[in-house]
Amino acid sequence: MWDDPECDRCDRSFGSQRALQQHIDDSSRHHICKICNYDADGRSDLLEHWRDVGCVKVCQGCLMGFLDWSWHCRVDHVCPTCHCHQENENNLAQHMLVHLPRDLECWGCYRMFSTLPGMIIHLESGSCLSNINKADLNESAAMLYQWNKIIQSQQWRDRLLSRDDLDSYDSPQPFRCPGCGATFRLLSGLFQHVGSPACDQELEKGAMKKLVRWLKNRYE
Repeated sequence: MWDDPECDRCDRSFGSQRALQQHIDDSSRHHICKICNYDADGRSDLLEHWRDVGCVKVCQGCLMGFLDWSWHCRVDHVCPTCHCHQENENNLAQHMLVHLPRDLECWGCYRMFSTLPGMIIHLESGSCLSNINKADLNESAAMLYQWNKIIQSQQWRDRLLSRDDLDSYDSPQPFRCPGCGATFRLLSGLFQHVGSPACDQELEKGAMKKLVRWLKNRYE
């Protein structure tokens, strides 16, 4: 007569192989790799197995294994470089900028930036050794031939050309995205918006491309 199947780890016997398998699947003392049926001694052992064998990809952010890594990154907003989890797609896009190489030299000094919006923020702050500041950028943007594509009205253009302090106005929104029409208080806000997944407009197309070229020619 055959002996009842046993679980050596838990020192228990079961009436059938099916009951034993159900126990293994449900017990917190068993950590099964569903790809190769490896029964790990614990969670850390299972993670080590996944890393060594490579049957699944281990996310260092949540310490879970995934067959479809790209799906996990997309659905759970995971950075594929450092595995940190973000709340939404926009937050993920902003985070991933930190992993970009700093290969863009400032138009006014020798500081390096990973993105054009980051460089514009630097210039607006007035901390650039070139002394380029927010008023300079606003005036230059208003001088663009296609200014009406990026500035809301002639009235706002006149204020920018006059180098007015926009903070003296109530909720100023002089800049406008040429793609979707969203408005912004700062030129850097427009650049950040266009450089994000929030809009189909691109920095290398249309009025934005002309604006970048115009500003670069004035300050570089």
